[in-house]
Amino acid sequence: MHQLRLQASTGGWQVPILDEAQRGDLRPLVESMVRSQAQRVGGRHGIGVAEEFRVVRYGGNVSWLEKFGTRR
Repeated sequence: MHQLRLQASTGGWQVPILDEAQRGDLRPLVESMVRSQAQRVGGRHGIGVAEEFRVVRYGGNVSWLEKFGTRR
């Protein structure tokens, strides 16, 4: 939350929902972030809201493993 506040302030933004979160009410902040992301993803797929996932195998080091290793 502090990083978000710093970024907003640096960009000249005032975000009242961050003030609420600072006072201890995190629900509006978290809910707004989850909803906006779900709406953005859903919009790409022609639906109201959606989630997307990606699988990261071996800590994202697959290309390195394939280049320098061999499977047993």
